[in-house]
Amino acid sequence: MSHARPAALQLTALAIAGLISGSLGMTGTASAASPTIAVVASAPAGAPVSVAGRSFGSRVKVQLTWDGSSAGMPLVQADRRGTFATTVTIPAIAEPGPHQLAAVPTQRAGLTGARTVLATAGITVVGVAAPTPMPTAAPTRSPTPTATPTSAPTVAPTPTPTATPTAAPTATPTPTPSPSATPSPTASPTAAPTDCGRTIQARVDAAAAGSTVTVPACVYRERVSVTKPLTLLGSPGAEIRGSDVWTAWTASGSGWTSTLAVPVLYNPGSTCASGTSRCAWPEQVFLDGQPQLQVATTATPAAGQFRLDGSRHVVLGSSPAGHTVEVSVRENWLWIGASDVTVRGFTMRHAATWAQGGGLQVGGYWAGAVNRATIADNVLADAHGRDISLEGGTGHRITGNDVSGAGCLGIGGSGGTDWVISGNHVHGNATEDFDVGMESGGVKLLHTDGLVMADNEVDHNSRGIWTDTDVRNATFSGNRLHDNANNGLFLESDHDLTVVNNAVWENGWGTGGAAWAWGGGITLSSSDHADVHDNTVAWNADGITVISQSRTDDAPHVEINIHANTIAMAPRSGDTNAFATGWVMDWSGVLFTPASNNRGADNRYWYGSAEGGTTRYAWNGNQSTLAAFAATPAGTRASYLTAGELASRLAAAGVPGSPVAH
Repeated sequence: MSHARPAALQLTALAIAGLISGSLGMTGTASAASPTIAVVASAPAGAPVSVAGRSFGSRVKVQLTWDGSSAGMPLVQADRRGTFATTVTIPAIAEPGPHQLAAVPTQRAGLTGARTVLATAGITVVGVAAPTPMPTAAPTRSPTPTATPTSAPTVAPTPTPTATPTAAPTATPTPTPSPSATPSPTASPTAAPTDCGRTIQARVDAAAAGSTVTVPACVYRERVSVTKPLTLLGSPGAEIRGSDVWTAWTASGSGWTSTLAVPVLYNPGSTCASGTSRCAWPEQVFLDGQPQLQVATTATPAAGQFRLDGSRHVVLGSSPAGHTVEVSVRENWLWIGASDVTVRGFTMRHAATWAQGGGLQVGGYWAGAVNRATIADNVLADAHGRDISLEGGTGHRITGNDVSGAGCLGIGGSGGTDWVISGNHVHGNATEDFDVGMESGGVKLLHTDGLVMADNEVDHNSRGIWTDTDVRNATFSGNRLHDNANNGLFLESDHDLTVVNNAVWENGWGTGGAAWAWGGGITLSSSDHADVHDNTVAWNADGITVISQSRTDDAPHVEINIHANTIAMAPRSGDTNAFATGWVMDWSGVLFTPASNNRGADNRYWYGSAEGGTTRYAWNGNQSTLAAFAATPAGTRASYLTAGELASRLAAAGVPGSPVAH
C-alpha cells in the first residue's frame, strides 16, 4: 500500500556551513563548538525546506534571515543541547541563483546595532516549486550478507562495459527519491560509441585531482576505486553493475547448468534469522532483472530459484532460453578511498557484498577513514549486504538517493562525525533473512556524533531507522517512516537526541505486533536526554515507547521529554498491552525517579473505542484510562482528539486516515 507525500519539499543535497563572526554577547550561553546550520544545497522558489541548527548554546533564541532580511523568516529557540530543527519557506520572489540563509542573535540578546552573524549556509534557488509530488520507485528484492571483514577483497578484472540499449529520442524519466522543479531540457547524449569501450576506472585514473569526470550513458560491468578527490558524475543512463551476462548453459536433470563458475567471494560470516542460512550466501543471479532465490547446494531448484554445484557453477531452476541471465561476480560497485569525493547521478545494481560491506563503500579496510564523501541522486539496489556502507570519517552527505533491495541494510555505518542523511527513499531492504535482532533494516548507524537525518522516506524494511550504541547529538526531523515490520524509529543506547516533525505509521506489525513496548512507531531503548515532540504517530503496534534495561554501556536514562505528539491507535483484538505511550523498565533503574526529570505533556490521543479494562498507557505500571495516565509525570495535560481533529492532523501530515487490518 503506497501513500503520496505531502506537498513539502523532499530534500536532495544537504550542505552544512558554519561561520563565526563574533560571540553571542551573552555570558554562559555560547557553545564551545562553532554554531552551524544545515539546509538543502538547492531548491525552488516558494518551497519549504528543513533547517537544522547545532552548537548554538542552551535555550538560545536566534533569528533566521534570507539574504540579510528577517522578513518571513522564523525566530527559533535551541534546545538544552543548543540544537534546533525548523522549516523555512524560500521567498516566492527569490531570483534563481545563489542566496544565503543565516542565523543571527535576537535583539533581545542584549545586542544593539548590526547583529553578529552566527552561522550561514548557501542555498541556490532553481526555478519555482513544482505543484505535484515526485513518484517513488517500487521496492525490489535483493540478495544476502555477512560480518565485518578482516582483509580487503581482491579486485576482480574489469570487463569492457557494454553500451546501453538504443536510446529513445527523449529521455525516459527515472524515479528519483526527491521531488524537484521541472528540469531544463538537456541534449541527448552524442558520445561516440567508442566512449562505452573505456572503463570508468580508466577515466578516473586519467583525471586530475579535484576535477569532474562525466561518465557517458553506458552499462559498466566493473568495480571502481576512487583514490583522489574528484566528482564522478553519471550521465542519464550511466549504470554500474556487479554482474556479468552469462550465455552458456547446458540442460541437465536438475535444471540448467552454467559453463562458467562463480568466483570465490569474500565472505567472513554473518548471523542469519533462526532456521535459515540464506544470509550466509552472497551469490546472486538475476533473470531478466528479477532476483532468483538461492537454495542449498543439495536442493533441486524450482522455477525462480538457483543453487551452486560443488564447482560453483550455477544451476538454474528456470530455463535461460530467450532470457538475459546476469550473475554477480564482484563484491562492490565503487569504493571511495579518498576524502572530498562526490558520486552523483548513477544507477548501480547487483553486488555480491559481504554482510557489512557496501555496494558503494565509503572508507574502511584498505582505505581507512575518509572525509566529506557526497553520495547524491543515485539509484542503488540489490547488494547482498548493504547498498551504502560508511566506515568512519567526518562530513559525509548522503542525499537524494533511491536505496532498495539490499539483503541486510540499505544504509549502514559506524564511527563517524557530522553526517547528514537526507531526502533519500530507503525501501524494500532486508531481503536475505539476516537476524533482525543483530543487523537488518533500512538504515542502521553506530558510534556517530553529530547526525542529521531529515526528510527521508523509509518504508517496507524489516526495521526503519535504527541507531544503536553511542549515537549522540542526533536530530531526526521530517522523516516519513511507514510499513516497516519492526519499529519505524528505534533509538538504542543513544544520547542527546531530538525527534521532531516525523510522520510514523503502520510499523511494528511484522513480528507479532505489540509485546512489552517493542512495537513502537518510535521507541527509545536505554537512551537518555531525548526531546521527542510534534510527531504524528498512527496505526503502529505501539505508539511512542521508552524502555529502560540494564546495560553496562549506558548513561542513566534521564531527561527524556515526550510532548506535543499526535498518537492514534487501533490495537488488534487480544492486544492487551499495546501502549499509545508506554514507559517501561525491567530492572531497578532510575527511569521513574523524580530527579531523572523524565516527563511528558500535551500529547493528543485517539482510539476508535471507549475506554475499558485494556491497557493503553504505562508509567511505572499500566494504566487503562487517560485520567489515570494524566496523573503521572508522563501524562501532563494529555487529552483525546475528536474524530474530526484526528482527520485534520493526519491529512496535514500526509498519513492515512484509517489503519490497515492486522
